[in-house]
Amino acid sequence: MNFRIDTSQVRRAASIVLGASTEMRRLNLRTAHKVGVRSVGEIKRRYRGARKTTDAATAVRTGTLRDQYDYQASQTSDSTKLDLGIIRPGVSAQVLAYARVHEHDGETTIRPRRAKFLAIPLPDVKTATGVARGLPRDFAETFVRRNDKGNLIIYQNRADAVVPLFALVRSVKVKGRPALAPVGAEVTLPALRDGVEENWQKVVGEAFK
Repeated sequence: MNFRIDTSQVRRAASIVLGASTEMRRLNLRTAHKVGVRSVGEIKRRYRGARKTTDAATAVRTGTLRDQYDYQASQTSDSTKLDLGIIRPGVSAQVLAYARVHEHDGETTIRPRRAKFLAIPLPDVKTATGVARGLPRDFAETFVRRNDKGNLIIYQNRADAVVPLFALVRSVKVKGRPALAPVGAEVTLPALRDGVEENWQKVVGEAFK
């Protein structure tokens, strides 16, 4: 009486397991790209694309800050990395500073670096989206005086009126409206965790079919 143990399935499973590392790296990189695209989209839509500035989000004015959010996915021999944030090349120092203010969960005091005062645009000099139409020196026929409340104001002499353009202040406090922290916790981490688990089940499961 003869008995035979077929080990072909064992060899097949062993071969798949040995190749699992390469396949997992490929799948994990694909997952990182998918999660990166989704996370950046959520940042732009929910936190940097509001119709008006709220306690949690900033309104779109020029769109510069919103458009600088991006992601990068990369790999080493033993890990997959996803970078998320203001990481586009050529980003100006001004945009980086503004991003840091809003990604900080709290108030940031901003003071002038080269002048004595910050010039805060007033309604008559703003566009419909809230952006100043220029800097104080871009306007002719201007002068500075205090208003009834004692605040320093840059006014412009126009043909029919004297119009307030900018308020001059020593500093301002800006409340942070983080985008990276909430999206990271609510979207990025869960999606990465689910994606890696799915990839593992897909790769390892092949060995036992």
